[in-house]
Amino acid sequence: MGLGKTLQTLSFLQHVKEHETAHTGRQPPFLVVCPLSVMGSWMTEADKWAPDLTVLKYYGTSEERQEARAMLASRRPSCSKNRPNGADQGKATTIDVVVTTYETLASDLTWFQRSYVWRGMILDEGHRIKNYLATRSQAIKKVRCEYKLVLTGTPVQNDLLELWSIFHWLFPDVFTKCTAGTFKEAFRLNEGQVDKEFIEYAKRFLDLIMLRRTKETPGIGLDIPSKKEVALTVPLAELQARYYMKVLTGVSDSFPAQGQQDISTDQTKPQATDSKPTIIIRNILMELRKCSIHPYLTDSGFPEVYVPGQHLVTNSGKFAVLQKLVQQFVVIENQKIIIFSGFEQALDLCEDVLDNLDGNPSAFKYVRLDGRTPSAWRNLNVFLFSHDPRYMIFLISIRAGGEGLNLTSASTVIFLDEDWNPSVMRQAEARVHRIGQTKPVQIFKLYSQGTIEEQMRRRSEKKSYLGSKVIDSVQALGGDIFDILGTDMMSADSMNVQAISSFINRNSSSSLSSIDVDFANWDYETVIERCSLRPGEHEFSSKADEESWLHRSERIQTDIFNGERVDTRRRKFRGEDLKVECLSPESRRVGKNRTLVIDGYYVNKASLECRPGEAVSPMFKGCEPMKKTEEKTDKLMHEEMCFVCHKSHRLEQCKICPRSFHTRCMRNYETDLWGHHTCSSHSCSQCERKAAQAGGLIFACAACPDAFCEQCLDWSAVVFLGENTPYSMLNYHPSNSFYVVCRQCQVKRSRKRHAAEDKQGIERATRPRL
Repeated sequence: MGLGKTLQTLSFLQHVKEHETAHTGRQPPFLVVCPLSVMGSWMTEADKWAPDLTVLKYYGTSEERQEARAMLASRRPSCSKNRPNGADQGKATTIDVVVTTYETLASDLTWFQRSYVWRGMILDEGHRIKNYLATRSQAIKKVRCEYKLVLTGTPVQNDLLELWSIFHWLFPDVFTKCTAGTFKEAFRLNEGQVDKEFIEYAKRFLDLIMLRRTKETPGIGLDIPSKKEVALTVPLAELQARYYMKVLTGVSDSFPAQGQQDISTDQTKPQATDSKPTIIIRNILMELRKCSIHPYLTDSGFPEVYVPGQHLVTNSGKFAVLQKLVQQFVVIENQKIIIFSGFEQALDLCEDVLDNLDGNPSAFKYVRLDGRTPSAWRNLNVFLFSHDPRYMIFLISIRAGGEGLNLTSASTVIFLDEDWNPSVMRQAEARVHRIGQTKPVQIFKLYSQGTIEEQMRRRSEKKSYLGSKVIDSVQALGGDIFDILGTDMMSADSMNVQAISSFINRNSSSSLSSIDVDFANWDYETVIERCSLRPGEHEFSSKADEESWLHRSERIQTDIFNGERVDTRRRKFRGEDLKVECLSPESRRVGKNRTLVIDGYYVNKASLECRPGEAVSPMFKGCEPMKKTEEKTDKLMHEEMCFVCHKSHRLEQCKICPRSFHTRCMRNYETDLWGHHTCSSHSCSQCERKAAQAGGLIFACAACPDAFCEQCLDWSAVVFLGENTPYSMLNYHPSNSFYVVCRQCQVKRSRKRHAAEDKQGIERATRPRL
């Protein structure tokens, strides 16, 4: 997690190439399997620190992968590599390292099996094989190699079975499939089962096969600034609490209130007097999590007529705190921040809040990265956030952006919600708190008071306890340190009583109610003072109390609100949905029949609940489906003169963008079968690839017809503009184009500016003085 695993591995590969003499003749290459998000980092670091290694990237379209296979077959380096390797391309050179992704390896498994017995196989972010029954894990097991190496900062995340999966790949003859049950039974959260003796044995074995480096490791000279974690428990807004109770009980308007605020018009409407309808919710747990963030995320909470405004903040306690944090760090202190969330809809609402932020919203911009972001847009957003002072906020999905990013330009991280896996949270934090960071880092985690998120937090703390015991026995959640008492096995299992009690019993000792009227009027200092989680009053008085906590079941209960059990007898739901958390991933679909036979036809069970005209049954029963308003698309307007020569005679219009041109002025334009023209700004001027072939993005010059793909663009020589304002006024808002000013146009503009200044100087010098 930003501590040099890639660099150390490249040093090892370089050392093997220079000093290993056991192999003769043609030596097979090393195979590095990594997530797509870190593939670019491998190529860049290899170019920087190991220039003698010939590294080939095996990824891309079928044609690009076929070209890579041909390179390996001919023992020649790639002529289209992203980096110069110093090798003579006219001379046959052995490929030393092949870098690919987990998905590509599973897709081309037959070729990886038959091409080589690889000299060594390196799994970066090796915890991705934690599920030994997953497709990627099964594919990796079938690839033959001489040596194996796993790189990961979090080998244990949820249970010890994940650790066994890594052991099983490294030592398949020792950790056979019959040994998996022992690891599985050693730590079971739902049953409160913890085998401390087995955990100690696992730790001792890891000491033999693992090199462990942390930010606190003495003698390595990282000099990384400190990290401070602040957990804020915020009260629910009135409307938020109403919808939470609606999901919890299955009864509409079950929360007592005088009136209900209209979420789209900020007006108050009277309470309904008819009978309370009962609703059916398919996934109680997910709806409670979404409502804990914002009521608009629930299926029945989003308004039919949605107009972004201040109601986004007033109807959610978390968004009220988020607004105060943004105003404090971005507007006042001028610091860059990162906002993480596990829900893409929550990031959508964050965008609306930022667009309507009080003060001067045009003073800064934001970028976003989620699971739907193409690779080129991903790299562009990271570059803009790191190098452009206008971009102050980065909205990131936890799962999509938790790996492979270096965002040390920010010093503040805000988690809008928590992931089930605490290791994923630590991976996300490491995007900022890593080598290269020069400022102290602040981590804010927002929890809704009295909701399902408090149970998730307690469950995550136990998972973090497992990781700290197995991996290093000293690292605790939030940076606390556990002191190990004694050296024998029994004393090594005993944690410092005060430290662990402070770690576990962090509860809000403030007197916040679920609905606090004055909460919206609090300033930043008041929010930090009254909402911060502090150590509880209770502490473990003996080892028996600690053992009691370890063996306490942490099963999620969906009928608890503010620590009290709620009457849910009127709630109707599908029971199997609540059992998903208790099942292993490979067992969730076992024994479930989702079809019925009606009149000889196989029919999906869920389709029986659909209304006429519906393809999918609604999540809420008894509620009218939300009417979608069709957005009117304005007709694209074009320029009235040629983009190149600025003349208006016999123009051709681009069918994609507002540019007009003469065919004699525009080179590399295209014409389809119907005679429609496309200008040259929609394909790379050098490699002729379009956006779909170049990672979903083309960089078009705003001053000339040239355009560039991600690989052909000189990132250090262009000026990034973003949306072309004149074209946006012509109803053009592209999703696969980003406007820049190329180097040649900058030189031309500079010459014209200097010429104009010289002309003005000459006129001033020759002006008659009267």
